[in-house]
Amino acid sequence: MTETILLWTRYFFRSFDMSISLGDGPDIGGFPDKNLSCIARFLSSLTENRQFPFALYSEPDFIQNVTRLWLYLTLHGYQSAYEIRALMAGLTAFDEKIPEISELLRSRYEMEDVATAIMRGLIEDQSRQPQQYSDYIRSGKLLTFGAGISDHLYDCLVARKSIMWCCRAIRTLLSKPKTHVPSEARKRAMALQHLLGYVFSPCQHYVYNLTEALDFHLLESVLMVNHFISLNESSLGTEMTLPMTYDFLVGVLELAATFIVYRSVLRRILRIVKHANKFESTLGQGRVAQSWYRLKALALERERDMRRYDMEENKGRFICENQQCPNKETTLRTSSRRCGGCLNVMYCSPECQKIDWKAIPGHRLSCLENQSKRKGGKPYGISCIDLEFCFAKCRDDIRAHLNLIRALRTQDLNEQAGNTDPVATTIVMSYRGPGKGVRMLRRDISTCAELVGEDKWQSVKKADEDVIIIMEIPHVRGQPLYHAFPLSERGIAL
Repeated sequence: MTETILLWTRYFFRSFDMSISLGDGPDIGGFPDKNLSCIARFLSSLTENRQFPFALYSEPDFIQNVTRLWLYLTLHGYQSAYEIRALMAGLTAFDEKIPEISELLRSRYEMEDVATAIMRGLIEDQSRQPQQYSDYIRSGKLLTFGAGISDHLYDCLVARKSIMWCCRAIRTLLSKPKTHVPSEARKRAMALQHLLGYVFSPCQHYVYNLTEALDFHLLESVLMVNHFISLNESSLGTEMTLPMTYDFLVGVLELAATFIVYRSVLRRILRIVKHANKFESTLGQGRVAQSWYRLKALALERERDMRRYDMEENKGRFICENQQCPNKETTLRTSSRRCGGCLNVMYCSPECQKIDWKAIPGHRLSCLENQSKRKGGKPYGISCIDLEFCFAKCRDDIRAHLNLIRALRTQDLNEQAGNTDPVATTIVMSYRGPGKGVRMLRRDISTCAELVGEDKWQSVKKADEDVIIIMEIPHVRGQPLYHAFPLSERGIAL
């Protein structure tokens, strides 16, 4: 039977011209769009049988033609794109052959087109009526598949608001918290696993990807997914207990606890904590519940720091980054807004923004650079208010551990008793891991330049300080951000 269908499939895909480019007109070798829909629907249903897809994998021309049709039909809005997308998702469901399809896409197609096709499919699936949960499974498969093809495609997906649309899809799947029949519960659970797995990756990658997800209710969705699994545990069965999904849920909560050092993340978590009672009543006592209550306690504790910072450091005003701001010495509270281009800098008025834009050196060059990175889906720096908030937290921790710092400096001086020019004591204040405390690490001064940069390190060393602090904060996955400063720079003396 499989061989017969394969013979027919070869004939079908060779019977019309596949040499069209993605920019050509709507001629698909003379085949009506509705006929192509029927054929694609038939083939996509066959991919649910493992024997048939593996037989197709021996047909590289077939895989190439399906990929070509998927991109072409989706980008041009054909009705048959829905069925071809289902067929494409079926072909990418088997890990053994994903590298071959990935290589085909990398070598022959523009990643911008691939990202647009994936996102257009996800958006269309959410707008279809009635909605089918199998559509979300396919969209999630293609998203996780696409994110692993190349870094460039990953950035393209982020730039096309994939985080927002995935969070919306998750909320849609969780809109009716109830016990479902086993078939429907399994479909929802599989779709949730794919979508959560995709969202978790860019949130790990960059702090402002996480803030975007928090704006679209990611934390609420984490608690709702936990409730959904508890309601449908019997329907899901032992093979669908989804340990990977639980890992994603706990991972999101721990990631929020790691990035809570940033004011923008803390503010969003506190907004969720204020109305979390309706979710906590169904939370239970498992791993997700424990991680949530730790995050909640940490956020409430840090809330006091944020309020104190807002009032003491800025006198009730938000930061204005214009160095020539005429309102810096006033005590009146003014409402500030972010620069609409880079989203990194705060100004108290449009006039201050214009002054800083025209200044030399001003905000113009850094803003344009950050805009380019943001539109490309790449990390684009840390906002000034977030960075200042981290410095304020670091200063408070230095004061709390000042006796330990004195003891470390005394120990260094004793070890360098014969040195007429003793080197400074270098201490790393690390905020990388989840939790409420700072980790203090001694660092060999000869290795510090590679952390903060040679030029910055030389300028700090020239200050002739006894103690140099290096603040380590989470930034991009695997690449923390380092800032070095003399102890006295923060108004602290041994």
